[in-house]
Amino acid sequence: MKVILIVACIVIPLWAASIEETASTDEKTEVVPIEESPVEIFTPKKEDTDIDVDNYRGPEQNKNSQVIQNATFKREFNGNSYEVLTGTTNGVLNYVTLDYDHAVEACKNVNSEPRTLLTFKSAEENDFIANWLFKELEIVTQVWIGLTRVNGSNDFVWADGTKLTQANEEKLYKNWHKCEPNDITTIGWSVEGWGEDCVEMYSSFYPYPLRCDEAARTGQWNDIPCKQIYNMVVCQGKIAKQ
Repeated sequence: MKVILIVACIVIPLWAASIEETASTDEKTEVVPIEESPVEIFTPKKEDTDIDVDNYRGPEQNKNSQVIQNATFKREFNGNSYEVLTGTTNGVLNYVTLDYDHAVEACKNVNSEPRTLLTFKSAEENDFIANWLFKELEIVTQVWIGLTRVNGSNDFVWADGTKLTQANEEKLYKNWHKCEPNDITTIGWSVEGWGEDCVEMYSSFYPYPLRCDEAARTGQWNDIPCKQIYNMVVCQGKIAKQ
């Protein structure tokens, strides 16, 4: 009997102490929330045709080319016919904007007639188009013209094959901005698609970079990457003789 009592006296206090310690431990246990892994933000890879517009434009003007009411998309002047290409997006009529190569192809398919991008052989033609597009139609987007660089030089050729070279440029009409053309293609630029081998006409809004001391004027020309996708398309053809 004495042995049983002694064992009981030893075991019971130890058991009670164990329970108390466990309870105390439970009370002091701090719940630590599981930290979520940081969310990785996916940045899509820039497509080859997605040239950063901010390097060549002011704010958002080239991304919003809505058509004004009563706009006239076709005109004739000096034996040439002109047509501004338009399209509808979500029921809204807009001017078509494409890269240079697609703009050339689009003009070839207009009314099944052989057409090119704009070509200018005189100040009268250049001024007529500039006034029509940028004043009458109030367009703020730059427009492709059918002039491209020849083999990484500062010589250019029109869509009809006429060459505008440094040797003959004094004899032929030209309307470059004071600081243009300024970017002869390099091998690195060509690989990346940044070679400024194509030409555009300035709209009424173009805040020219500070590296040039003269602001751009409506209707002047600028060399630009052919993959620029925010330029408008105006097609030119010959008026059929009656």
